[in-house]
Amino acid sequence: MSAKYWFSGSYQEARKRFLDSIEELRKKGFEVLQEQLPLNLKGPQDEDLIIDLAVVGSLESENLLLYSSGIHGVEGFAGSAIQLSVLNEIKNQPTFSDYCIVFIHIINPYGMAWHRRVNENNVDLNRNFLIKHEGEPEGYKLIDKFLNPNTTPLKFDPFFLIQGLTLLIKYGFTNVKQWFAQGQYTR
Repeated sequence: MSAKYWFSGSYQEARKRFLDSIEELRKKGFEVLQEQLPLNLKGPQDEDLIIDLAVVGSLESENLLLYSSGIHGVEGFAGSAIQLSVLNEIKNQPTFSDYCIVFIHIINPYGMAWHRRVNENNVDLNRNFLIKHEGEPEGYKLIDKFLNPNTTPLKFDPFFLIQGLTLLIKYGFTNVKQWFAQGQYTR
């Protein structure tokens, strides 16, 4: 199968395929435990956003692999595709109990569903690490209104483009990139 086969068109589709794959493993005799962590959030099609976990194999084993995807929401499309291909490989193997694999399918379902890197609080779950876990990096407040406008910009909004270019010229590409990528805890 080509790599394209494993990619889903939406969070909802990826989630269904993951759950179907886990059910296939169960039907093939694998020891499977499942958990769901509902987030009390909705996606663009009003779908529930849920973090799905599946344990394949024995939790009593001393050998455990933790396999997560989608911490940067929109990157969940690739992460889910890889997990689906791994689950497909597992289903063609003999059952096992001397180890287990804990799958976390899409740690940031909000970001995946809404095609964003960040979660519902505009937090980059992988980059937000400040020593005291408070505040924001120097300069973030200067780009906040641009990154988080009150309304969604039009697809080809010249004003939005001009704002972006103005920030780059005024503060420099390196600074704007750092402020954006580092994340923050206050907004």
